[in-house]
Amino acid sequence: MILLLLVCGLDSYAQDTALKHIEKRYNIYFRVNRTEIEKDFGTNSSTIEELRQDISSTLEMEGALPDSLHIISSASPEGSFENNRRLAQARAANTKKLILSMFPEFKDAIINVVYTEENWHGLMQVLKAHPEFPQREEMMQIIMGDNNLQAKEL
Repeated sequence: MILLLLVCGLDSYAQDTALKHIEKRYNIYFRVNRTEIEKDFGTNSSTIEELRQDISSTLEMEGALPDSLHIISSASPEGSFENNRRLAQARAANTKKLILSMFPEFKDAIINVVYTEENWHGLMQVLKAHPEFPQREEMMQIIMGDNNLQAKEL
């Protein structure tokens, strides 16, 4: 899953720089163990179109200059830590390429990429939303426990 946050700076009419912080969350989903952005997977098509429209309308505001875009990438906890790191990094890189292909105004210097190898919080949210999940309560107890990451994965 990729989380994108848009921040844009706006110049005021009095030549003073005023920053308007625009923050919106966009989730792009990936198939298990894959790093390619598939526009026809899940809600990706509508999310990418919404992202394109939001950034376009923001950049059309008088005096708007792109300030920063934050890409936060993660992988679900199953699988090895190293594989999850590879997945999170590649997913972030592919998302950055997509953004730059749509908006060259966002030069590399203003795109902040952060990745977390394993998204335990996201897994917890999925479990909370799906009571039919097999062994749901046991998994939630493990996630909330004080065990180290290796113990949680086991």
